Amino acid sequence: MRLNGKILALFFMLFSLVSFGQTQPKGTKEKTTRELQRKQAVLILKNNLLNSKSIANKYQQTDVIAQAFLALWNEDRRFATDFLMESIKSDLKSYESLLEKESEEKSEEKEELAYSINTKIKALAKKEVAAADSLMKEFIRMKSNEILSQQDLNQRMKIAMEGFDPENPQHLLLMTQIIEIGIPDIFPKFIVDLSLKKPDVANQIVQQAIRNLSSRNSYKLRHAILISTLVFKENMLLIPVLEENSDEFFVLTTPLADAPKLRNSDNPETFRNLITNFLSSCIRFFQNKLQDSVNTGFNERNEVFQAYFLLKKIQAYSNTLNLPQDAWAGIETQLSLQCQQANLSSQILSDVKAYAERLAFSNNPLAIDDGTTSLKKAEEATDPRQKIIHLIDAVVLMIQRRKFDEAEKKISEIPIEELRKPLKNFLNLQLSLVYLDEKNWLDFEKQVSQIDDETVKTYLYLKAIEKNPKEIRYSLELRKSIEKIDNPTTKTAAYFTLVSTLLKLKHKDFDTVFFDALKALNQTPDYEEQPFGVEIKIIPLERIIFASYFQENAFRDTFANLAKRNWEIAKVRSSDIKAQGLRAIAEVTAASAMLEQ
Repeated sequence: MRLNGKILALFFMLFSLVSFGQTQPKGTKEKTTRELQRKQAVLILKNNLLNSKSIANKYQQTDVIAQAFLALWNEDRRFATDFLMESIKSDLKSYESLLEKESEEKSEEKEELAYSINTKIKALAKKEVAAADSLMKEFIRMKSNEILSQQDLNQRMKIAMEGFDPENPQHLLLMTQIIEIGIPDIFPKFIVDLSLKKPDVANQIVQQAIRNLSSRNSYKLRHAILISTLVFKENMLLIPVLEENSDEFFVLTTPLADAPKLRNSDNPETFRNLITNFLSSCIRFFQNKLQDSVNTGFNERNEVFQAYFLLKKIQAYSNTLNLPQDAWAGIETQLSLQCQQANLSSQILSDVKAYAERLAFSNNPLAIDDGTTSLKKAEEATDPRQKIIHLIDAVVLMIQRRKFDEAEKKISEIPIEELRKPLKNFLNLQLSLVYLDEKNWLDFEKQVSQIDDETVKTYLYLKAIEKNPKEIRYSLELRKSIEKIDNPTTKTAAYFTLVSTLLKLKHKDFDTVFFDALKALNQTPDYEEQPFGVEIKIIPLERIIFASYFQENAFRDTFANLAKRNWEIAKVRSSDIKAQGLRAIAEVTAASAMLEQ
């Protein structure tokens, strides 16, 4: 590549800059040091761009290129733009070549290239909207013979979200055009964030998506489930999937973060209207699919199974919220016939129905149940398994409503330790969070000591420091808990969350913990900047009852803040990372932060 010939020259320039900085008079030393550091940052960014092809992990390689381009834009616009444009065109050429020799082995490579193209175009769109739009159109034309994948929808949505202005008619038009095709996985989170600024606009977009559900053949079952997740205010995307060649299922879970609820749903009447509109549209969606199942409908066994799950979830919510259900009778009859044709046993249909009902009762969107309904069902149940399930539902709802004493008594009635344990941890976690809100540190410490899950303990100690930085005294307990975490990826993520926190607080233990974090990182080859969080799951029921995560990327946040605090140390620490891709990301993040100052 033409740009690669500059690598040697860049190193000579860096050496000259260092020498120059050492010979300046004392009176101009501070200014010279600052200029030198900025020039070093630029050279580090350029060097990482020129060496990016050697990064084996395509996703990390892409992130390095996109971030370095944005950081270099104000420093050397031509170099940054030329490199990015050349990189995008190379990816497009490779993608086109893969289209000509379609095979299963190439699907992963295609996925990587699609991510690379979309991410780089998204970065370009921040600086050169016209050029980015032109490249995106070329990519879409190239893919015109393919079925638009869910990932394509997600990437288009991400580009549309860049600088999204709800007051701009063109931006709203672009968003409307995207949801005419289908619903991206990131749509619920986008709507929640938008509702905090412009609730009316958020509601307008949601209502448009609901209308599209009944009128657009491009809408798939997944899109209906995604809209239902938003309408029913669920904080988790849950999709049951049949085990291959089996009559059992597992549940794909995607947390939608600790996002606040839609503001317009604070009004129960508005919320009910939203649900009513969704149900009306969903009825037509089901009718359209069932009437033309050969061409557009539920023509795969797993899709029929998931359609049954959505139907039962809707019926359960309708029952909980006292909404009419008459219109669903005909749909259920038709869908039940398809379930028979798909050889779905009565047992698996019964299981997924029970799962959908538990979801509706436990989500409790209008907070109309404190566990009383589930307790009554537990008392009436004759099947021991159903009795336990209803009892668990009651306990979860009691804990959510802070009826801790009653919940603790009911937990003791559950005969299986594997089911009691996560409920105990959930109870102790929620009680601990209450004590945090009250700043009752004595009871907080006592409650945390009763938890036997080190990930949950780590989460609570970090929350304590987040709540009140003066409680940094918990950092020692934190380090002990982190060291006991079994999962290497979770341990590394926890360490960087702590390092980032200590760095912001300018705590004396920062350096020591940073060494521990780097050690954990270098011993975890599959770490990919995952955020630290905690999930409490009832494994036998495939049910997550609590999920919460800290900042999205403590790893990058650490190197960005360190560079602003001490540029020389940031360079050294980033060079200590063994994995090339993560090392490049750390260097580019640090250099970008330096140039932002």
